[in-house]
Order: sequence, then C-alpha cells, then structure tokens
Amino acid sequence: MTPQENRDALAALLRWEAAGGTWVRRERSDGAVIVDLVTCDGGEVVGELESPDPGFVAHVLGGSGGGR
Repeated sequence: MTPQENRDALAALLRWEAAGGTWVRRERSDGAVIVDLVTCDGGEVVGELESPDPGFVAHVLGGSGGGR
C-alpha cells in the first residue's frame, strides 16, 4: 500500500463508523491491522480494511468507534 492508501484506510473507517457501520478486528501482523467491515445490524461482513498507518492502528487498537 502507498502512504496515501494507508491514510485513506483510516478515513474510510471513520466514514463507515459515522454511517453507523461496525467493524471487527480480524488480525494484526507485520505492524498492520486488518478489520472486517460489518453491516449496521452486525450480521454480515461486507468488506475489509488493512493498513500499517499509525493513526489507523491506534484507532483500531484503542477500541474507538464502532469496533467490537
């Protein structure tokens, strides 16, 4: 991923949360974090985001937003 794509992952996750979506941390490897994007009712995985960007990692590991 390019630095721009890494930053875009955090922006995409924040938009997802603002729209009421939730996410689940799937794994962490090589400094990157992967989350599954889940529908508002928590029933279906509809996408994923992966990034080693420090802001994205901190947001996901800090449990802020729509993570479960």
